[in-house]
Amino acid sequence: MRLLILSLTALLSVVPTHAEEEIPWQFPKDVTFEKGTLIVHAPQIVDWTAYEKVTLLMAVEYLSDAGDSEVIYATVEMTGATEVDMDERTVRVYDREVVSTKVSGTDRPEYSKVLTERMTETPVVAPLDIFLLSLAQDVLEVKNHEGFNPEPPNIRVAMMPTILLSVPGKPQFQPMESSPYSLVTNANWPLLKHRVDEAYYLLYKESWWESSSLQDGWTAMSGQPDGIDVLDPEGPYKEFLVSATARESVQILFADTPTELILLDGPPRTEAIPEALGLSFAMNTQSPLFQYGVDWYFLAAGRWFRSDNLNKGGWEMVTELPEVFSEIPASHGMGYVRASVAGTIEAKTALLEASLPQKKTVSVNDYLELTAPYDGEPSFERIASTQIVRATNSPYEIFEFQGIYYLCYEGVWYDSDVPEGPWKPALRVPDVIYDIPADSPAYPVTQVAVSQSSSTTVTFSASSSYYTGVYSYFGFPVYGTGWYYPPYYRYGALWYYPWYRSYGYGSFYNPRTGNYGTRQVWAGPYGGYSYNQHHNPRTGRSGYVETAWDSDEWASYGETYNPRTNIYSETERYYSDDHERFEMAREISRGDKTMNVDREIDIDDGWAVTERSTSEGGNMRVERHRQEDGSYTSDGTMNTGDGKSVDFEGKIEDGQRRTHYESSEGGEFVTGRGDENRGMVGKGSDGSLYAGKNGDVYKKSGDSWYQYDRENGWGEIPGPSGDNARDRANEWQNSATDRIVSTTPFRERTSSAAASGSWNDDSRDRSSRMSQISRDAHARNMGNRQFQQRRSVSRNRMSTGRMRSRYR
Repeated sequence: MRLLILSLTALLSVVPTHAEEEIPWQFPKDVTFEKGTLIVHAPQIVDWTAYEKVTLLMAVEYLSDAGDSEVIYATVEMTGATEVDMDERTVRVYDREVVSTKVSGTDRPEYSKVLTERMTETPVVAPLDIFLLSLAQDVLEVKNHEGFNPEPPNIRVAMMPTILLSVPGKPQFQPMESSPYSLVTNANWPLLKHRVDEAYYLLYKESWWESSSLQDGWTAMSGQPDGIDVLDPEGPYKEFLVSATARESVQILFADTPTELILLDGPPRTEAIPEALGLSFAMNTQSPLFQYGVDWYFLAAGRWFRSDNLNKGGWEMVTELPEVFSEIPASHGMGYVRASVAGTIEAKTALLEASLPQKKTVSVNDYLELTAPYDGEPSFERIASTQIVRATNSPYEIFEFQGIYYLCYEGVWYDSDVPEGPWKPALRVPDVIYDIPADSPAYPVTQVAVSQSSSTTVTFSASSSYYTGVYSYFGFPVYGTGWYYPPYYRYGALWYYPWYRSYGYGSFYNPRTGNYGTRQVWAGPYGGYSYNQHHNPRTGRSGYVETAWDSDEWASYGETYNPRTNIYSETERYYSDDHERFEMAREISRGDKTMNVDREIDIDDGWAVTERSTSEGGNMRVERHRQEDGSYTSDGTMNTGDGKSVDFEGKIEDGQRRTHYESSEGGEFVTGRGDENRGMVGKGSDGSLYAGKNGDVYKKSGDSWYQYDRENGWGEIPGPSGDNARDRANEWQNSATDRIVSTTPFRERTSSAAASGSWNDDSRDRSSRMSQISRDAHARNMGNRQFQQRRSVSRNRMSTGRMRSRYR
């Protein structure tokens, strides 16, 4: 057995796999101890003060080992401190204290002590989204950040196949081997410039376009640009060795400032949204474009813009939408825009998430050294309307105030006596830092503060806005500040550092992920092509995905790179609707080490195979089959670089998983899940149970609610029907309260017990017991669903096409 564990340990160091392990956020949770078994159901959030101190209720089932077969149902009220893990999207409750325990039915003091002891010792980790959905129900309004730019970007409307060629700032060039061409490194499409005749060449799909000017005059050309064939066919620019095979009619629009493109397939064709009387959406565009009355409404980067004439423009920002937008059903194809409609549960949840503090604790001796932090000698300029000076030739946020230099890096403040460092964790940050206005690219650092410090450690708090770029603005989440920050560059593109901006990417809020994505799209009547850029400021990872589709297939190619970790990835995907087949190939590299992952899936018969291999010699192959009875079997082999191997086979049937491992060293063991509830979030052994504040335990089955009584067991609770039932179910979503989320500076907000995020106890007390339980049920069900969506791997887009990969 020991040899097998050693083999698996060695193997897992080079080949990632999913091991069977206890899932901390999974409920119901079985807790077995010497006196019996507890089944603990998911927490219900009563109060979350300043996102640091929580009060919660939990329904508990207790079965004693004393020979009594009776199941005891109880409610437990608990308090504790919280720690948010945004990567895992969980909240850990620690320093737990049981305030009270109540046994349903009659007073049973003999169980109070055992419940208190066991529940105090039982770890509590729950999905963050349950917390957010619980809080959002009582949030009426969130005040906006000040100083954001209310002016609209340049909005272009096209009604024919069009691409937007964006080159922010001056073009930056990188010579391409021995060819006479240079790559324009700050263009969003593959763009070259001839170094002699200064003509530009654009590679669009499988065709070349040329022009003497970036602004206009683009014409399709035959073949390929002269002299480009000297590029190394195995080198980094091999994808430019393309001869034109198709010359599609396409319009090329140039932009050197933030510009949004609304691309329609001909004149706008609208379709009414029945539930939102008078509101229609444009069905022949991928842009969120709506018509209400004579006005058009367009959503970009979370902001709404209005115009009464698509052809003439005249767009203006709208901070208060007509009420009809809130009537768009969440299940509608355009329901994703609800996150940008003030007052909706989706907008409230997104804003709460953006304001969540994320803490980091570092040792006071944890010094940071930066490699080449400046382009040449350090250069500083004063930030307008402040006493702070900021480095202008560095990709890092470095400031100087009263002879001390400050660096904000990955949610931690450092200081130094000299601009080059080394940098030590800062015990305090001057208040003037938080005067940095929104029109400065350094504005995100105002979301990071010193929370507390000791002689050995410093703790920092940063709002999620610092990592995601999502801010509150007039009651809905927006991406960025709306200001355009010109990129820093130096001749020759040896140094080019763009600041991520709000517009020019077709940014849209994705409620499945909780972040903003971007798109630049060409869409014709029979297919489409898109080029999507993305950046995660939390991790530093940037990249792009190129996708094309037609009537029966689609394909995509993408690359990502993270300069902080030096990890590069390259991914190709293909899907055929005719053959119900999906293929994926990925290569991940870090320095001279690589890992390759290949996967094929036959959707029709359930067959799938996954292969992984590393440059260190490790590899794994797993094959899955769907059997006639609906169960799944799998088998595979994992090999380490030093010759050790593990064979395994498994089966999933009726929700139960069993996997048998056997190593080349002779060891073997079995893992499995025998409980039908394992792996199913929010489904209990006796249904989904909820705790009432009065100690009663409730259960929901279908559309009916039941209450437990010790003498009579579970009894159905009579409830309203028809419209009244629907009104009660939706009561939480449309109710108004007196709560307004605090907009005090973040450094004050994180240390104030009166900060936003706390439930209003009076509001809850005014609610009926069933109204409270219904709200908790909605928060649990929707929270679990949202939690699973945002943790899952991004779903592959079931559109269709062929595509040729290229260099970027």
